[in-house]
Amino acid sequence: STRKESSAASDVYKRQQYIRGMASIYLTYVPHDLTLHHEEVTEISRTLVYQERDNNNHRFTIHALRKNSTIQIDNSALKEVEIKGGVPAYLTENKGEISLIWSLNDYLITVSSTLGEEETMRIAEGLSLNLR
Repeated sequence: STRKESSAASDVYKRQQYIRGMASIYLTYVPHDLTLHHEEVTEISRTLVYQERDNNNHRFTIHALRKNSTIQIDNSALKEVEIKGGVPAYLTENKGEISLIWSLNDYLITVSSTLGEEETMRIAEGLSLNLR
């Protein structure tokens, strides 16, 4: 019975990864002590949450939203930066969490982390999308 439940959960996870033509997110850099904790796919977004196994204070979250989506940010603290070959992005910090926002293909990408600006930039620069 446990094996069946585990297999069914795996099948649901596999279907969720590929539903509705959402782009897949690939990372070439993940800080060594963080692992994928949660993934969610909807019709307009894909979200990945990475964190330490025993410490929720060290984490990062990636959102890939279709361009017709909206996000709420405090734009009074936005700083213009460049990532990966001169791609324009916006960086903001709120209560110790760094967020980086930019457009990639037909998506709005956000990377938010508690790992500091340098690590957040490294994660973002190693991110790519596989469009279907």
